[in-house]
Amino acid sequence: QRFELIRNLGASETVEELPQNGEFHGSFSLTYIHKTSKGKQRERSKVISESGVQITFTPTSSDTKKSFNVHGEGTNQFGIFIIQGTATKSTHEGDQTYNVEVRKTYKPTSQQQQQQQQQPSIVVETPLPNPSPSYPSNVVCLKGLLKTSTESIDIKGMWSSGLDLIQ
Repeated sequence: QRFELIRNLGASETVEELPQNGEFHGSFSLTYIHKTSKGKQRERSKVISESGVQITFTPTSSDTKKSFNVHGEGTNQFGIFIIQGTATKSTHEGDQTYNVEVRKTYKPTSQQQQQQQQQPSIVVETPLPNPSPSYPSNVVCLKGLLKTSTESIDIKGMWSSGLDLIQ
């Protein structure tokens, strides 16, 4: 599913070097199943807006123009989230884009933290089912390209909540 984060440039800013720290805004598409009044299931899509996404790009090595750690924080209707990952310069000659791979996690609200602290421990007398499979590596939540236009810096790509690798 699609996502984008855009940083609009101020009148005095130029895009001579990427990536640039700053405040991004954007959206992502969320697909869900809707049950009709007749009981049929239909797939629907909704665009979720994101704002105030402060993103920082920190060089990872001595060659400061090829690879960056990405860290950011922002909000949407689901709450406050953190993104962490990497941005790596394209290896194609003349290509000024960066491949971006980040994971997004939501911060628990104070109400959720209070509920977790107040819940009594539960004794389970029957065996629990096997846990869902997890992927120790190559799990990508957001994967896209960072590139520039004359008026903005854009990060656009695809997101997923459980695929081993987004193609």
